[in-house]
Amino acid sequence: MSKNTPFTVDDAYALNTPADSTRLYGEWAETYDEDFVARSGYVVYRRVVDALLQHREQINGPVLDIGCGTGIV
Repeated sequence: MSKNTPFTVDDAYALNTPADSTRLYGEWAETYDEDFVARSGYVVYRRVVDALLQHREQINGPVLDIGCGTGIV
């Protein structure tokens, strides 16, 4: 892995230790949305927003996003 080459999901699946995860995501953080979301066609966050909007009248309080990552949702 090189900072000049975009990271991929394969890099994430190759992690072995918590320290590996900390290093990878620390280096990937600045370009994660571009590298993963845009290039992989990731759309789950859009589906979550659509579902919330569809049921917004039934939501009586705040919504907590308990995922991890960049907070795209």
